Amino acid sequence: MTVQDIVSQLNLTVCSGQEGLQREVKGGYTSDLLSDVMGHAQEGDVWVTLQTHKNVMAIASLKEIAAIILVKGHLPEEDTLEESNNENIPYSLSPLQTFEITGQLYKLTSPVITNSMEIRADLHIHTVLSPCGDLDMSPANIIGMALQKGLSSSESPTITPPGKPP
Repeated sequence: MTVQDIVSQLNLTVCSGQEGLQREVKGGYTSDLLSDVMGHAQEGDVWVTLQTHKNVMAIASLKEIAAIILVKGHLPEEDTLEESNNENIPYSLSPLQTFEITGQLYKLTSPVITNSMEIRADLHIHTVLSPCGDLDMSPANIIGMALQKGLSSSESPTITPPGKPP
């Protein structure tokens, strides 16, 4: 599967790095923590993030990331786009939340994953004091959405809805 395949099927808007659209995608990684991506993303991953600054491209280049998907309608900074073009690493935009686009990416690639692709994610909650935080990202909303989507965690196989005793 190529970056172009993912862009087309997820209806993403490519804003830079078009020369890299034929890169092979080997997996995916979702995180907003650059140190986490540096430590755990792998060559050929599609990186899903809300980070817009130039340091994203430094990490993407270092880790040989296949492409970056920017979420929530955020726009990358101008110097980020310039580096994306220099490195031929496609930078695509999605209006969706991180959770949603990661799920769509997983669903799109799941037949491939059983053979050669792996999707990993660092899902964590930021408080509203964090620049990454959002009022919609309360524990109750996240658990409710996970239940609605039929998701569970291997670390906590039972998710209890808010307001109900475990």
